[in-house]
Amino acid sequence: MTEPAASAQLHDQPIGTRRVLHPSRGRWISVAVIAALFILIGVFLITTRGSWIGWLSVIFFGFVFAIALAQMAGRGTQLILHADTFELANFGRNSTERWDEVRNFTVSRQSYNTLIGYDRMRDEATRMGSLNRVVGGSTAALPDTFGLAPADLVALMTAYHQNGIERSWQRHHETVRELSKTLPAELDTSDRPGHIITEPDDIRRALPDDMQPWPSLLITDGDAKRDDGGPKIQMVIDILNPDSRWLDRAVKERSAFDNLGADELRIIDPAENPLETNVVHLRRTDYD
Repeated sequence: MTEPAASAQLHDQPIGTRRVLHPSRGRWISVAVIAALFILIGVFLITTRGSWIGWLSVIFFGFVFAIALAQMAGRGTQLILHADTFELANFGRNSTERWDEVRNFTVSRQSYNTLIGYDRMRDEATRMGSLNRVVGGSTAALPDTFGLAPADLVALMTAYHQNGIERSWQRHHETVRELSKTLPAELDTSDRPGHIITEPDDIRRALPDDMQPWPSLLITDGDAKRDDGGPKIQMVIDILNPDSRWLDRAVKERSAFDNLGADELRIIDPAENPLETNVVHLRRTDYD
């Protein structure tokens, strides 16, 4: 793909719509030609000398030739961009990443290869993620530049990422509003009525000064106060957003149960059916 064609590809669809990217055909045509040449050399060695090296050449480069044909036919590696996720399809094996669980798309040059690196949430606390960051600067990388200049692919991934983050925040705010409407009925049936704190500034004031303000909702224990003068909290609710999603769950548990003295922590993923299927209930008795 020529540079003007690759640049035009960036703007041929609105950001957030489904977009399928394939590796450069020109690159794989070159690979196929080189592989075919070594296959012919292997056949020559087999027919003239009966050499086992010839067999190795035919088998190995035959495999490379088959991969090149599959890539040229669009049946190999694909990068599929969606509004909320992106997929890497590799010969029938697909892996999916959420935009709000990745970040920092950058050009990563390793030896003679140029890749697009990025950080994945699930790699943050792993040894492999740390090793990958030391070696390449990121915890993960795309396997190809998919016919685009590296800087253009970074720009495209970043644009989709920003769109996905905005959509994630929108789902977060919608879930906060929905839960704010249903919680009063739940509190009315409780023997410990409390006040619902929803505004970010009010939540920040209700937390200890050294605590990161990650909760989405707080429910006080009536008008009771903590030793530090802040309101006593009976329930902490975390409706995952692009920021709090990256915070380790153990940190949230310590904050809720140790710092705030809460009896319950609810973690809600607003990706789908948040009030029915994606709720994690943690109680102080389980934490202790």
